[in-house]
Amino acid sequence: MHPVKFYIIMNMKKVFTFSTVMCLAINAMAQQIPNNGFEEAWGDCIPWTSTNSTTVTGTTPAPWTISQVSGLSGLGATTVGEKVEGYESPSAVKVFNAANPMMPTQIVPGYVTLGTTWSTSMLGTENDGGTFGGHEFTGRPAKVTFMYKFERSAENENTQPANAIVYLWKGTFTQAEVPGDIHFGTPTTVSMVNRDRNILGMETAKGGEVTKSDDAELIAVGKLVITETTSEWAKGEVLLEYKSDATPEMINVIFSANDYFSDQNIIAGNSLTVDKVECVYEDTPVAGNVKKYPGKLTVEMNNSAIAEDVDATIEITPNADNTACTFLLPNLTLGDLGTVGDIKVDEVGMTTDSEGVTTFNGTVENMELMDGNINATVDINGACDASGKLAMVIDVIWHSPMGDMPIKVTFNGQGEPVASVNGIEADADAVAEYYNLEGMRMDATSLTPGIYVVRRGNKVNKVLIK
Repeated sequence: MHPVKFYIIMNMKKVFTFSTVMCLAINAMAQQIPNNGFEEAWGDCIPWTSTNSTTVTGTTPAPWTISQVSGLSGLGATTVGEKVEGYESPSAVKVFNAANPMMPTQIVPGYVTLGTTWSTSMLGTENDGGTFGGHEFTGRPAKVTFMYKFERSAENENTQPANAIVYLWKGTFTQAEVPGDIHFGTPTTVSMVNRDRNILGMETAKGGEVTKSDDAELIAVGKLVITETTSEWAKGEVLLEYKSDATPEMINVIFSANDYFSDQNIIAGNSLTVDKVECVYEDTPVAGNVKKYPGKLTVEMNNSAIAEDVDATIEITPNADNTACTFLLPNLTLGDLGTVGDIKVDEVGMTTDSEGVTTFNGTVENMELMDGNINATVDINGACDASGKLAMVIDVIWHSPMGDMPIKVTFNGQGEPVASVNGIEADADAVAEYYNLEGMRMDATSLTPGIYVVRRGNKVNKVLIK
């Protein structure tokens, strides 16, 4: 056997670093939303009413609530959500707009929330509804990400969007005399605590006076408007705009198959499927989440190909401001020679241009592979376009006893598509407005280097300020 091959094969072992352990430990402390993959606790859904209905309508994944409707004493009960196959998982939640079987002209909106859903109607008139309450939560995430599919019915000129809405608050908001059931006459009213519109400072069509506890305040809010349909999984993100430095007490997350707060007619058949809902924190090493790019790699040693079209996945973990990342190529294989371990490079520089193309470059000296038997210099260079296509060249210079030996790894892969940022509305003639990744508006004349969300009129995109 060639001495080089023999040397490579001996003592092969993965490299695990102290920093990897620390990343996992820190990330574990970042508060997440319960049942955020919708894998657990699916059970009977008993829609809330002001008359304490006990009618079971469909199922729901606790502590989430799907906007199923029990109708009038069970008549007109409408299912608008269900469990479906998830993104790389057994289950996800799908919500859809559906016609009331007793009154086909009345379309029930499909949405799922961490709060409690409710609706009211006088046999198809005087309609209102939404969500109240939420889940206990004290974190301050920069954004909430999720995987989704959005599909519209075949109705002509159907342009109705889907929504993802997140808000955090403290204290209580109470509205008197809110009607909360389906009735022949006047619905029964209640005092509703932490109604969505009350917390967000929006007008309400039904209900009386709104009172607040002394400590009540909206702390953060974000909204993503999904306009493009996709039958394949895409990634969405809701940037949070913080209005207070206070610690939240509650969070609510709403995913809707329609324009949630709009009074426009709901269109039957539109559906939104959601999975893998995650809070992302700026002070977490995985602030941008691990982005995986499956693809193929080719390996050359001494200018000769020793492995071609090998299945591999590169993982990129951006830092909080997306100016650098941790690069990981697990289990680098040298064809018949076997694997030499992980190629892991911290602080790889990231630069994103106006077209959404991100370039990567980084170097590490004295990388140890095979339990220290190989010492190498590694250079990372590559680019990823706006569609998620990643091309990388990893140059490994093995400082062997026989002299430097170059190993060139070429990789091409495809990552997940990312939905555009939306929901910050403005006039078409508005000047450019800059927001940091927490959603806070910044002074355009005193920006520091980093990634910002820029709004110009109704267009919103990310830019890198150098």
